[in-house]
Amino acid sequence: MSSNRLKIEWLTKSLAMKAYFDGDRTMQYTGGTLYEIDAIETLSKNYDISVNFNYIKTENTLTYYFKRHKKFLNADICVTDPYVLAFNKLDYKRYNIAIIHHIDEGLTKQTKFGKYFLKQLLKNLAKVDLVVVVSKYWENYLASKEIQNIKIIYNSYHLEDFEVEDYKLAKLKKKLQLDSEKPTIYLGKLGKGKGVEKVLQYIDVSKYNLIATGKNKSTSDYYRTVFLPKEDFPALLKLADVVLCMSTMPEGWNRVAHEAMLVKTPVIGSGSGGMKELLDNAGQSVITEFSQLESKIQKVIENKMELGNLAFDYVKQFNSEYFNSEWISIIKNAIQKVNR
Repeated sequence: MSSNRLKIEWLTKSLAMKAYFDGDRTMQYTGGTLYEIDAIETLSKNYDISVNFNYIKTENTLTYYFKRHKKFLNADICVTDPYVLAFNKLDYKRYNIAIIHHIDEGLTKQTKFGKYFLKQLLKNLAKVDLVVVVSKYWENYLASKEIQNIKIIYNSYHLEDFEVEDYKLAKLKKKLQLDSEKPTIYLGKLGKGKGVEKVLQYIDVSKYNLIATGKNKSTSDYYRTVFLPKEDFPALLKLADVVLCMSTMPEGWNRVAHEAMLVKTPVIGSGSGGMKELLDNAGQSVITEFSQLESKIQKVIENKMELGNLAFDYVKQFNSEYFNSEWISIIKNAIQKVNR
């Protein structure tokens, strides 16, 4: 079978993925979804690739479990998310690639369903042809579960998207009505396990302009919440004197931290999951105790330019050329095996 006729399908239960390819740009997308959208758009330049919308979950879990999804497959190569994989919705006669951004064992082990899900996920990961992860932390984690054939492809960006013009900074600063006498801290995206509310307990909130992003309004008077389109987000990161990524959940990588470094804004983070690799390699601050935050913020702000330049020098390698090359290499290898 020639490569130009070979079909690739993305198998996901994510409604957000469907919304994106239906043209909806108003949704707040997770980092994992954005990564996969980038991969799909990269591969679509060279291959026949589509999202199989028959796998989107619109029903309850039990109904989804018993639905005969495999009959809707029409591809030589399938790229699957963890949910589809754990529910054993693959045809193992095809070439299968799984993507793992992160696994929250603490969460999955809280319920019988979660324990079953994790057990099945790990079992079926051992069956696929390749597992793509986004950091060394998750490569080591899966290797410890005796899963082989793992490939790291890091989150990557078009660097030109993070060249922020002065007029955008001025416009956003005016919109946010920031106090010019106070440093600005971006607290991160609101969400479970992101640590935003916990940060407020350990810093002097009166000293800073505090900003978070999300669709829901702030539940605190200490910070403002804004929801920005993708093209305006780099300006917010550039306005910040420091970005906090104090996640309590195991991160795959942490796209917010990565994006902050692309505009040369220093980052302080918890280093959870794969985030530690990113922060350590970029010379940024890892804080495991929230009580250390206030003093660390002051030191980081004092050395903002040096730390920002150090961060950029590391993350600039993860550009669109790197991402394209890594994903195309995977598909070329898959094609060779399919054609045997």
